[in-house]
Amino acid sequence: MNRRVYGLDPSITSTGISDGVTHSLIKTLPEDSISPLGDTARRLAVIMLQIETIVNQERDRNFIIYVESAMLNSTQANHLYEMGMYFISLYNMFSEHRLRFISPATLKKYISGKGNAGKSHVATVCGVGKHPLCVTCAARDIHHITFEHDPGKDKLHAFFLFKLGTEIESGNIPYIAPVRRGRGKEKKCTQQTTQSLTTAIP
Repeated sequence: MNRRVYGLDPSITSTGISDGVTHSLIKTLPEDSISPLGDTARRLAVIMLQIETIVNQERDRNFIIYVESAMLNSTQANHLYEMGMYFISLYNMFSEHRLRFISPATLKKYISGKGNAGKSHVATVCGVGKHPLCVTCAARDIHHITFEHDPGKDKLHAFFLFKLGTEIESGNIPYIAPVRRGRGKEKKCTQQTTQSLTTAIP
């Protein structure tokens, strides 16, 4: 039995979610009267409630959500904290096997064939050879769909996550989980430590 597929482009300010037919935008605004920690928790509660309403687990439990994983670095500590809380909230709401994470590079490669393509412009196969199109044009011209009131392209990215998820569920594309940063260094460090210990043992 085929599972229902959703695409989710996560954001504290503007979350996009799509099932291929309905494309929703969940927006929240900051509240200055409470602490940053309390404000993040408040906004996440609003977002999770709306996601739960859209997915509606009670109606049909046979579903899966494809979520774009965050692309972060050490200079984005606040964003790192917010997205960490976001993903924890998702895990608390849905069981682990209901969630699959897609790296930004994987999503870009699916859309454009190029993992390091810019957010607004991609190279899409169009007729013979490659033709530069914006992501919005690709959705309109190839998938015959347009998105209104979507300045941050959150609905658009959610739609392409849905499309990629559908391809993966159909077996047309293999699922590639995002690489955990630091694992290579950790493995190398462990190997070096083991080698040092082995050398030290008489």
